[in-house]
Amino acid sequence: MSTTIISLILIVSIVLLIAVFRFINKRNHIKKKDKLVSLFQEAGEKYHLMFSSQEILHNSIIGFDGLSRKLLYIDEHGESILISLDDVKNYAVNKKIDSYIELDNKANRSENFVSTIDLDFEFKNKTPNFSIPFYNRLIHPLTDLKKLEAKATAWVTILKKMNYPSEGKVG
Repeated sequence: MSTTIISLILIVSIVLLIAVFRFINKRNHIKKKDKLVSLFQEAGEKYHLMFSSQEILHNSIIGFDGLSRKLLYIDEHGESILISLDDVKNYAVNKKIDSYIELDNKANRSENFVSTIDLDFEFKNKTPNFSIPFYNRLIHPLTDLKKLEAKATAWVTILKKMNYPSEGKVG
């Protein structure tokens, strides 16, 4: 009888401990997202942007102002990057495929998997190329792969629609 009670108390304690850790983790995640959104809003005001599209990614946020043709990206460290479409030569979704070799007694098999999906920017001038990460297999569950790839592709579509030559603008 006493062994059963001790076991029950131990199980309830472990369950409560796990629940407390999950609650704290969720609260910290919400605080990080709130801080990220706040930094994004401050940077938008600083650069006088009015966002027509925005997306919160895992630890970053991206927004686009169609009128000024500028994209703002805030990374996981709170650093802001402002990209003018007038400076961009090309956009592309870049899927990095990795593989591993499965060794067993009968045969060696190679399996391929998507490691990362990024939105890549190639610039007209000598500015180094820049990438915005949408998917990383070390961070995101595999179930998010298609959804995040679709989001990256949607961003390319939005940006390409807006990337008419600046010299050809009627004004």
